[in-house]
Amino acid sequence: MHRVVGAPVDSRVTHTGWATGPDEPPLVPARPVRLGRSRPGPGPRPQGTAFTRWALVPRLTGRAGGTSVHVSLASLTAASAPGPLSEAVREIRVDEAAIEAGWADGGARTRITFDPVEVGPAQR
Repeated sequence: MHRVVGAPVDSRVTHTGWATGPDEPPLVPARPVRLGRSRPGPGPRPQGTAFTRWALVPRLTGRAGGTSVHVSLASLTAASAPGPLSEAVREIRVDEAAIEAGWADGGARTRITFDPVEVGPAQR
C-alpha cells in the first residue's frame, strides 16, 4: 500500500512483485484493491537480475493526484499453485486516514493508519 501526498494530477503509482525469468510464472500475482485506474500486466526488465539476463516483473499501475491511498494484494508464497487472492480477505476498507483488512483465515483484522503511522490489530 502507498499513501501519496501532494502528487501532480495524473501521476503514476506502480505496485510490483518479484522478478522472474521470461519463461517462468510470476512469483507474486498482484490484484488491485484500490489503485486508481488500474492496468495489470508484467513489465519487461531487459537488464535482468543477478539470476537471469531478461526478467518479467508483475505490476499494477494506476493514476494519482493530490492525496490518495493505493492498495493491492500480493501472494508471497513458494506454493506452486497458491489460492486465489480474492479468497485471502473478507473485506478491505480504505480511506484517506487508514486501511483496514478483515482476513479470511479466522476473523483477524489489521488496521494501518497514516497519522500517526501505526500497524496493528483493528478494534472491533
